[in-house]
Amino acid sequence: MSAKPLELDRLGKRFADVNALDQVSFSVRAGQHLAIIGASGCGKSTLLRLIAGLDEPDSGEILMHGKIVSSVGKILRPPHLRHIGMVFQDLALWPNLTVFNNVSLALSANKMSKPENKAKVNEVLELCGITSLQDRKPVEISGGQQQRVALARAIVLKPHLLLLDEPFSGLDLITKQTLMNQIAQLAADQAITIILVTHDPFEASFLAEQAIILEKGKIEEMGSFSDMLRQSTTPIMQQFRKHIEGVTL
Repeated sequence: MSAKPLELDRLGKRFADVNALDQVSFSVRAGQHLAIIGASGCGKSTLLRLIAGLDEPDSGEILMHGKIVSSVGKILRPPHLRHIGMVFQDLALWPNLTVFNNVSLALSANKMSKPENKAKVNEVLELCGITSLQDRKPVEISGGQQQRVALARAIVLKPHLLLLDEPFSGLDLITKQTLMNQIAQLAADQAITIILVTHDPFEASFLAEQAIILEKGKIEEMGSFSDMLRQSTTPIMQQFRKHIEGVTL
């Protein structure tokens, strides 16, 4: 059995006459955090949805620990059995549910007693520092607190992979830095591998060792993020370099 939690082999996805993803192949080792970078519409979010099992590929395969979980037109392992947590860009919290119940909902597919369910939710609420908010609804808490609820829901099942789809957009710098520190620590403590979709060079440099640049559904460049930041001639990495150097200076 492969030790790699994720492998993509010639993955493709079309929407009408548009190739959202075209022959995308890469693998991720356990603990090797990866940033997926590219302009809007390049296929980043589509890629995360395929990895999560929310959509099926039109070509290629997805493997997890050596087992095929998606192939052409088929989802062979449903999302709730993939050991994946995901934080969507819009968070996708249920507005009519409390913080506790939003997180508890992620456990609904697992057969466990109410005391077990409550214990797991309480554990992750404490990890994310939101125990005191458990009886509030999303509209009653701040944006940063909502991000923590979405993160708690994503990690309550102790996933192997944590997919982050631009999770910090709209947050102030201090809240963003606090959450990034928290996510990095949680990933280290719980042996979670992060795949991050971002437009932000600081998020990528803080959380990811490896990077993939997508351009019109294809991989334009991939490798060590630090090496790409120094050497890449792609426009987006040049912009990243200018931003980082500007702040450093």
